[in-house]
Amino acid sequence: MDIEKYSNKDQNIKESYINSPHVVILGAGCSKAAFPDGDKNNKALPLMNNIFSILKMEDIFNKYDLKVPTINFEEYYSSIYDKTQYNPLREELEERIYSYFKSLSIPDYPTIYDYLVLSLQEKDLIATFNWDPFLYDACQRNYKVKPLPQIVYLHGNVRIGMDSSGKEIGLAEGINSKTGNKFIPTQLLYPIENKDYSKDIFIAEQWRMLENYLSRAYYLTIFGFGAPSSDIKAVKLLEKCWTSTPSRIYSEMEVIDIVQEEIIKKRWKKFLYSHHFSILNDFFTSSIARNPNKTTEELFESTMEVMFTESKPLPINVSLVELQEIVKANY
Repeated sequence: MDIEKYSNKDQNIKESYINSPHVVILGAGCSKAAFPDGDKNNKALPLMNNIFSILKMEDIFNKYDLKVPTINFEEYYSSIYDKTQYNPLREELEERIYSYFKSLSIPDYPTIYDYLVLSLQEKDLIATFNWDPFLYDACQRNYKVKPLPQIVYLHGNVRIGMDSSGKEIGLAEGINSKTGNKFIPTQLLYPIENKDYSKDIFIAEQWRMLENYLSRAYYLTIFGFGAPSSDIKAVKLLEKCWTSTPSRIYSEMEVIDIVQEEIIKKRWKKFLYSHHFSILNDFFTSSIARNPNKTTEELFESTMEVMFTESKPLPINVSLVELQEIVKANY
């Protein structure tokens, strides 16, 4: 589209932009920001560099007369994945991780995850790399408030299972009312050298959805995802989709992270276009929080129509019920 020839009367152009999705990609940093002091029961949110200590895995390694590794968990897991003699150890590590993340509980008060799902539209999409249950649980307690954004779980999730038919997903270990089949828990762990998402039916479909939405996105938010070396393939897939977006030269990207700005710019260099990006260290200063349920509308109005409207963020110091009532009344 030639911006110089753009006319405010051309509603087809306007509608195509504002109806394009806002895509949000979440990493572990999102959950850490949401729960700096732990979950509802003060259970800590582990990262790959401290998961051995947080989950108190010393007993497992002592059982096999091994020392607790000092390297990143994914690196260690990858090093033992194909070694038959470590199968019992690997299975115990997998079980400990799954059980711990499954036990995490979302607090009763409104969390960043509640604000996320209540501030995006049905046309938008949230893609998470996180195993924890908070995004799923936030959707479960808010789905009657308003139409929620689409959700995809890029690395599986402790709350999600797939019907043995491979066609439907639901609550892990629950029963599909249509088929009577059990929803089999999704796989969480993959060796670093072999993160072939196409081999797992569930994961492949999640990535297909993300690619579809990202290739059409008008706004991209990356929240707490550090593009680790263990996810090079994933980052390249994201890059390919985002840089091929037809509207990219008019699109906007924001990164929410607490690391230094120069590190962020270097990390996401290939994603950035001209001045169309912002770096934030607080979710509540993001486009999602400032312009709930109208992020793409606000972007088009401010950049293409030079119309600036007052931000109307959702209130922060309210109960979950109060927040839900406010959203119901306004959206």
